[in-house]
Amino acid sequence: MKIQAKTMKEFWDACGDRKDEMKAVHKMITEATGLKGKLFSGMGSMSVIAYKIGDYRASSGKVEKWPLISLAPQKNYISIYMCAVVDGAYLMEKFEGKLGKVNASKSCLRFKKIQDLNIPNVKKLLKKTAAQKNPFGFND
Repeated sequence: MKIQAKTMKEFWDACGDRKDEMKAVHKMITEATGLKGKLFSGMGSMSVIAYKIGDYRASSGKVEKWPLISLAPQKNYISIYMCAVVDGAYLMEKFEGKLGKVNASKSCLRFKKIQDLNIPNVKKLLKKTAAQKNPFGFND
């Protein structure tokens, strides 16, 4: 599911029957981080809700704006991206096995429904991610 939206209303409408689930996850993220979230369309060919945007240095050396935390519906699951790097490792790796019935990689948490999450631990991870001053792990 690759949503291309110009407004938040278009984004929510494009979520279809997953709209309520997505809104529940959005509420959890805003409660944990205190961040409002806004539409971001810089992730390839899809729009996401981004909660904190920072400067990210790509492997090419180019610095561009990128969301530290974002939410996206996928075809078979929901993704929360948390791109914080602490001491050279993704912060999410420190929570391995503690986030619920999920599939997690370095910066992407995938799950089918909010009930699959260990909500207290996911909120801790979100809060720690949002608090990072140098989230992408490089110094200028």
